[in-house]
Amino acid sequence: FISLLSRRSVACASFVAAARALSTSSNTRIMGLQENARLIQSKLLHEPREQVTSSKLEELWNDYHAIAQEMLDVRCYTDAEECFRFSLTQNENNPAVRERLSATLREAGRLLEAAHELYTVIQDIPGPPDVRAWLYLDLGHLLERIAPLPNSGPDWDVDGIAPILTMKGDPSESITAIDCYRRAVDLDPINGEARKRLADALAILENHEEALEEFQIAAKLLPTDICCATHVRYTDPERSMPIPPIIPRPEGSVSTPQLYLQDLCGTIDDTDETAQAFERDGVIVFPSFLSDDECRILATNAQDTLDSMDDDANNDADFTTETRESSHRSHCALSVKRCSTVLDNVCSRLWPVLNKILQADGGSMPLLGWGFMTVDPGAASQELHKDVHHYDRHNDIGILPQSTTHSRTVSIQLQLTDTNFCDSVNKNEVMGSLEVLPGSHRPDASAGQPDVIRNGIEQNIGVVPICVKRGTVTIYSSRLWHRGGANSDSSSAGQPKRSRTFCFMTVTEPNAPAPPGLIHTMTMEDVGKWRVTSQGLRENN
Repeated sequence: FISLLSRRSVACASFVAAARALSTSSNTRIMGLQENARLIQSKLLHEPREQVTSSKLEELWNDYHAIAQEMLDVRCYTDAEECFRFSLTQNENNPAVRERLSATLREAGRLLEAAHELYTVIQDIPGPPDVRAWLYLDLGHLLERIAPLPNSGPDWDVDGIAPILTMKGDPSESITAIDCYRRAVDLDPINGEARKRLADALAILENHEEALEEFQIAAKLLPTDICCATHVRYTDPERSMPIPPIIPRPEGSVSTPQLYLQDLCGTIDDTDETAQAFERDGVIVFPSFLSDDECRILATNAQDTLDSMDDDANNDADFTTETRESSHRSHCALSVKRCSTVLDNVCSRLWPVLNKILQADGGSMPLLGWGFMTVDPGAASQELHKDVHHYDRHNDIGILPQSTTHSRTVSIQLQLTDTNFCDSVNKNEVMGSLEVLPGSHRPDASAGQPDVIRNGIEQNIGVVPICVKRGTVTIYSSRLWHRGGANSDSSSAGQPKRSRTFCFMTVTEPNAPAPPGLIHTMTMEDVGKWRVTSQGLRENN
């Protein structure tokens, strides 16, 4: 039972191994699983119970549940659902099976059904409080996916309220994501993940003081958690001034001009024009910024880090599991010191632009993140998203209004692979690249309106691929809607398939709290240690 709840299948080596051994073909494998499921169902339904010992019956159910889990793992959601529902006809009050059914519905995209099933599990489970706490965390995450917290997801309603789930059969019983996280904390006060999840939700809802308290507790319970350490290091609950009111959405249809890559390219020498372009588009591209030697040094460090990950499965610098569409992607933090020569040069050259964009007024800006991603062939395209919750504060160039949770933050992508490589047959760019929706970081811009963002997500309208040569540097607002494209490279026989690799920095404005929602990619030894200055990258005193 606990094994199922913790996502580890029970026993079942015989049937699953047999199904896998049938063929390397996925279709044959699935057919084998389906046939074995039918065989066990037949035994469970038709064999006289007096001829089946309790141990044999338990073995049959273990095998059956493991086959159902295998079907879930290979994304045969209909078959997995059928298996788990059959199990519930025979074991109606088995919360472990119901939890797996909820997971199947969740993976199939039927989120509301999944939430109702999971809530039923929580009500019926006889397990210890810490198990129920983890289930509440799962339910809270589901609720956030069904309807994101205000300003934390697709901003269809910037003045929305936290989603509320009303339970089947009891309209008086309702629950929000915040409720789930609070209940998880009440059930298991030393669950660091529950504290962290509650803190992040509170930060999104701009309850900054309570969020800081929870981040501080979480940081003690999760001493290797980079996100908690970053929020504790960069915070100032007294720093709060109103942000500009969001300009109402215009009536009727919203149109925005189609931009192209050349429209987003800038020059490092004209900081005023570059900063104005960034205010408008939320992205600026600098071609041929890095030298070949700098690209080689960074690529070598990235590969060395990947190689070291193979030797340490629990490496705290590996953020791959937190990445959208993580299959065929690697996402890791890099040591700042090992890359300091390149970083120092990059930061000193970018400082005039960053000084304008982040309103540093000649001062230094905290380095919140430094890492890399490798996108291998077979990686799927991510959905359009933004890395940091809320919108960018949106005055013209000049003094920016300050607020507790709306600190300006930028991502700086350093491209180490040619992403404008085309296949020899169709001449399509197959490597994939960063793709952006220019202007979507501002609620007062036409591209920041819900209709335009929806069109970008659903129909790719207005999305600009940043297909560029190695050495290109792209700065974009962490609140700009963007995604990593698919890598569909299928180089001709005898030629190696191409992965794309890029490094990235995250920099925020001075004296600002860490923004909510960001994956703070950093090694623990580098958290709170570095700042970008006019002289380059420097250690904090």
